[in-house]
Amino acid sequence: VFQDDEIEDLIHVADVKITGMPVIPLRGITVFPTMLLHFDVGREKSISALENAMMSNQMVFLVTQKNPDTDLPTPDDFFEVGTTATVDDLYEIGTVAKVKQMLRLPGNAIRVLVEGISRGRISAMLQEVPYFRAEIETLDEDESQSQTPKAEALMRTVLSQFEEYLENTQKISKEIFPGIEAIEEPGRL
Repeated sequence: VFQDDEIEDLIHVADVKITGMPVIPLRGITVFPTMLLHFDVGREKSISALENAMMSNQMVFLVTQKNPDTDLPTPDDFFEVGTTATVDDLYEIGTVAKVKQMLRLPGNAIRVLVEGISRGRISAMLQEVPYFRAEIETLDEDESQSQTPKAEALMRTVLSQFEEYLENTQKISKEIFPGIEAIEEPGRL
């Protein structure tokens, strides 16, 4: 069980192995560290993983599916439990997140609010049933890379593309751009 100061340490420490973390595959969304996001969970395995997390330390590993049309990664698509091979239907890199709030919705779905804590990598899948559970290796942001000319050029490119996106969409208010532009760390941006 993680205490709040240990959760804070996950943000800054690389190569911490977390054994037995519930895994929730996400369809069509990606959660990053420092993000606060809500989404709906409806698949039985994901609900079981979420319930297990709530009974222990409220920590889950959120990883995006490669194909959002896949209803659920199956044992045939999955590697053998306990091995370090990759998962066919899921990306290897995801986000360790803390569940902040859960709300049961009609139709057996759950709306969940999560906060991204740190990047992580699936190093071994431990179980598939009744939910996915894996050993996760946390990944730290390389602070030394933040001041390189390449990092600064990439940040300018991302900001330029985001500004162009804001001009062409009605989904996000243009008022958020100054806050995004003020982010100085490449990993957070």
